[in-house]
Amino acid sequence: MTEVALRTGFPNAAYFSTVFHKRTGLSPTAYRQAQEAPGTYPSKKRTE
Repeated sequence: MTEVALRTGFPNAAYFSTVFHKRTGLSPTAYRQAQEAPGTYPSKKRTE
């Protein structure tokens, strides 16, 4: 995840993960797992 964070302009993986979770309602890990198992996309839990 560090490589993705740095390539997309985030200073570190922790900040990328925080922003990703706020925007999608999912952690990067949960998103990746859902992509690996099609049809099992977890529901978003937005708390704004």
